[in-house]
Amino acid sequence: MFVIERRADGRFLGMIGLDPCREGYEMGFWLGKPHWGQDYASEAAGRMLHYAFIHLGLESVGASWFIDNPASGQILAKLGARHAGSTMRFSRARGGEVLCHAMRLTRSHFLSKTAA
Repeated sequence: MFVIERRADGRFLGMIGLDPCREGYEMGFWLGKPHWGQDYASEAAGRMLHYAFIHLGLESVGASWFIDNPASGQILAKLGARHAGSTMRFSRARGGEVLCHAMRLTRSHFLSKTAA
């Protein structure tokens, strides 16, 4: 897990992480509501993927987003993620099962998007 902070003043904005899972690795991020819509999550996710693909040598990374949070899906799509299926998944914050969309980011697709 890594802290997402604002460069200018070191203010805590959220968290991002890369965790092992059955399919390889899954990236997850959380950003405090006052910081939404300012590209902090996009920048942090891009840096995390760069680390995963370049420094760790991973070939793909999974990520997912809940149906009530389409902004996370837009961030993942902007970085080159492709839809990998949908399922009901438990969310402690939401207090039950919620529709969740799985995404998959591949090293080759990510690097081709970031090189452009």
